[in-house]
Amino acid sequence: MMGGMTELEHISKSRIVWIGHQRLPSDWRIPAHGHSFYELIVVIQGKTYVEMCGQKIHGTMGDLLFYPRDCPHLERADDPGSPLEKYYLGWDGPDFGAPLLTHDRDGRARMLIQWLYEEWLAAHRKDSAVILSLFAALISEVARLARYTERTFVQDVRAFVRDNIDRAFRVEELARIANMSKYHFIREYKTLTGRTPMEDVRMLRIETAKKLIITTDMPLRAVADKVGVSDEYHLSKMFKKYLDLPPGYFRSK
Repeated sequence: MMGGMTELEHISKSRIVWIGHQRLPSDWRIPAHGHSFYELIVVIQGKTYVEMCGQKIHGTMGDLLFYPRDCPHLERADDPGSPLEKYYLGWDGPDFGAPLLTHDRDGRARMLIQWLYEEWLAAHRKDSAVILSLFAALISEVARLARYTERTFVQDVRAFVRDNIDRAFRVEELARIANMSKYHFIREYKTLTGRTPMEDVRMLRIETAKKLIITTDMPLRAVADKVGVSDEYHLSKMFKKYLDLPPGYFRSK
């Protein structure tokens, strides 16, 4: 249910305003602005940072960001080493009760919005049966993901890790932040993100290290210490394992 309506009722009363696809440079940003309609952002590549409705949101590949109508939002690319690629969909209609951030764990939303965008470009009528069917399928998929769970606890855990990135973590500590038992936390976290909590911690360490390598002249041993890795040797191993590139590659960029 969405705002007291079934998905079919919601879709039948909705109208697509726009749909688009962007590849944006790593320094892209746009000041706070709002729309009189709803907007869905589907992150295909890179990372985005958004401030809206009193929340600070970090989105990455596969994340779905929902912008409520008349809610000012500031946006920027959030990875100095990579461009940001995203699809966006705006529509007018009844209240849509989706969480601000969900994750496209099966890849269906990414596939549907790509098909919808391609059909939108090719169609002579923007209310064709194919467009309306794809729109209905996409909204239903977003609603399904929203019903599955809201990712608030993942946001909370990632914020805690980023704020304390220079130290070690135990999964029990992270589970307490999520207010879950250890094993339930691990299971839910992996279902939502595709990674175990500790794998995600390692990726957050790599993200922070990459940003420091690109934006500062800090020696690699100091970068390793700053992100909670024992030394530059282990930092290099992590980069090669997860990014298939050495840390020095990003400094040369």
